[in-house]
Amino acid sequence: MVKNREDNDKLLVCAEENKVYLWKATDGSNSTGEFFNPAYDCSDALNKISQAKDGFYWIKLSGNIPNKAYCDMSTDGGGWVLIGRKTNAVTWTVPSNNKTVEPFGKPHWSSSLGDAPIIDFRVQVAIKKISAQQELIGRSFRLKNKRPLKKLLMLNKGGCGRLSPGIGDISYVKDLQTEKIVTTKFRCSHFSSYHSKSDGFGWDMLNNCLNRPCHLALPSTKNTQFKLIFQELLAIVRLEISLQESLMSQPHLLAVKIIK
Repeated sequence: MVKNREDNDKLLVCAEENKVYLWKATDGSNSTGEFFNPAYDCSDALNKISQAKDGFYWIKLSGNIPNKAYCDMSTDGGGWVLIGRKTNAVTWTVPSNNKTVEPFGKPHWSSSLGDAPIIDFRVQVAIKKISAQQELIGRSFRLKNKRPLKKLLMLNKGGCGRLSPGIGDISYVKDLQTEKIVTTKFRCSHFSSYHSKSDGFGWDMLNNCLNRPCHLALPSTKNTQFKLIFQELLAIVRLEISLQESLMSQPHLLAVKIIK
């Protein structure tokens, strides 16, 4: 007897399937996405579970240790992994860690999926609460080529200049409300001047924090002009979506689609 991802009791049996032994629930329910039968990613769970719902699933990617992740199975085709959440315009105090990012949980960024090969990146802003749900607006970016999450921001390639890092190598940008492509000519989300992680802030530090835990609170000796480490990500919302500044105080969600 075990607890499943929805905290319900499940009785398991060890059964053979295609010469492979798997744990299966005796009630016949689909066990994909459970700790004892993790999916590869959220898209894999979506493909294997009929009428999959938004919620927490166990995914393993290419590793042997499962990670618990929140999967959005409804927005823009579903299969999205939530990697970040913040609640106001101040980003320099938001840490990255290996805890599961929850849509209504504490603000932080995931540091446990840095090696995940991603094909889509999404930014959403909550503009209205409806009961426990939130109406969201935002953009998704389809990459021309998959890349590890820890190399999300590019420099001097993919349309991003020598001194202006950003999310480049983009095939198209889609509006999440209409699910329609708004441009195929997007080149790069330019955020700020280049700074390495050795400086304690900036482009390379952001990529580094998507791969390992970071406290992100900067020493007071650093130039306060660059104190907003994750301002790079939020610049997508401000510059490409052209939202009003008042929306910056609303919850922001960041998610990715992983590809094998």
